[in-house]
Amino acid sequence: MSNMMEKFLRFGPLLAVSAVMILGWFLFRPVCIHIPEVDLKNFSPPITQRTSERGMIWKYWQQKNGEWFQCKSAIERSGFN
Repeated sequence: MSNMMEKFLRFGPLLAVSAVMILGWFLFRPVCIHIPEVDLKNFSPPITQRTSERGMIWKYWQQKNGEWFQCKSAIERSGFN
C-alpha cells in the first residue's frame, strides 16, 4: 500500500468526524435577534407569558441584561423565519 493511502486510512475517519462536528456546530449555533421595545408592546400574549416556548435546543424568548431576544438555531432561522 502506498504511503499516501496509509495516511488517508489513518486520518480519514478523524477528518470525517471533524467535518460533521463543524457542520453541526455551524447549523445549530444560536442566532439571537434583539426585539425592539415597540414590538414588545404589540405581543399578544405578552412576552413574559411566552418564555416557556422552546426551540430545538434552547428557549426562543430570552431576556439578557433587561433586553429581550428571539433565539433560534441557524438552520431554524434560515429556513423557518
